Amino acid sequence: MTSNSPEIFTEWIQSAKRHIYCRSASLAPLCYKNEEVLRSFSSFARTHPQTKLFIIVENPKSVSNSHPLITLTQRLSSHCEVRTIIENGLNSDYYWASDHGETIIWHDEVENLFSIHDDRALTKSKMEEFQHEWQHNTQPSQELRRLYL
Repeated sequence: MTSNSPEIFTEWIQSAKRHIYCRSASLAPLCYKNEEVLRSFSSFARTHPQTKLFIIVENPKSVSNSHPLITLTQRLSSHCEVRTIIENGLNSDYYWASDHGETIIWHDEVENLFSIHDDRALTKSKMEEFQHEWQHNTQPSQELRRLYL
């Protein structure tokens, strides 16, 4: 499926309960820069003290600090965290997963090609995979962190 329609993504984000996991090569899809999608991420992060948006970026050098999603994570740092891969090649899937049971798999991030899977087993597997990689193969992104003085 390909779509430049933000409604697919905003509905998906709004259905998340507490956690959203995003794994991306470079935050390239058009949806990462869409204002409606960014508002949904922002609204999600502010809905509850325990909500959390976790983002793994494989290639942080291709993402600037002025990227709209990075700016959002910097403003909402207690609810959003961006980390980068330490060792490439361990996992090459790009996806969004959340605790509501659906997963978006990116087949081509640049062309915005994706599929949505309403499969709780797949989502659970992706969340576990993400959490394992988060703990064992990522580090806080020095490139994407802004210091506020």
